[in-house]
Amino acid sequence: MVGDDTTTAVDVTTGKAVWPAGAGCFTPIGASPDGSTFYMRCDPDGRVRSVSAATGAVLETFPSHGATTGFAADGNRIYLHTLDNELIAVDAGDGRRLWTATFTDDAPITFAIGGGVIYGWRDTDRPLAAFEARTGSPIKLEAKTSGLRSAPMVANGRLYGTTGATVTAYAP
Repeated sequence: MVGDDTTTAVDVTTGKAVWPAGAGCFTPIGASPDGSTFYMRCDPDGRVRSVSAATGAVLETFPSHGATTGFAADGNRIYLHTLDNELIAVDAGDGRRLWTATFTDDAPITFAIGGGVIYGWRDTDRPLAAFEARTGSPIKLEAKTSGLRSAPMVANGRLYGTTGATVTAYAP
C-alpha cells in the first residue's frame, strides 16, 4: 500500500514495484492456490474483483452477494461468509453463486480446504462444520473432530485445530 488510496504489487524477492493497481479501493482478501489471481474488494459490502497477479488487470467483477467476510479458495471456487448466516461458494472465474449453506446461527467465518472438503469454524461454542466443496453437501464429522474449538488448518493430508490448550491433528 502506498498512501491511503493506491495499491502496488511488490516483488518479494527484489522489493521492486511490479504493477500499480491505481487509485481507488483495492483491498486484497485472498489469492488462488496457484497464486495467479488475487481477489480484492473495497469493504465487506463491496463487490469482489479477480485481478491478475502478473499484470494487475481486473479479470472480473463479481455480482454482489451482500456483505461478506472470510475467504478461502480451492482453484475452482471461493468461499465466503455472509452476514445472513450463510457459507456461500461462488465460481472463482465469474463469481456466480454455486451453492449456499444456511445456518440458524453462527455460520462459519474462517475456512480451511483439504481433500475436497471445506471446513468452517463457527465460534468457540459451536462445532466445526464440514461440506463437500463441489456440491455443498454437509459432511457429518466424528465427535472428536467436530470438537475443534478454533479455526481449522489443513496441511499434509491432516486437519489441525485446538481442543482446549492442545493442538490436535486428525487424519481422514
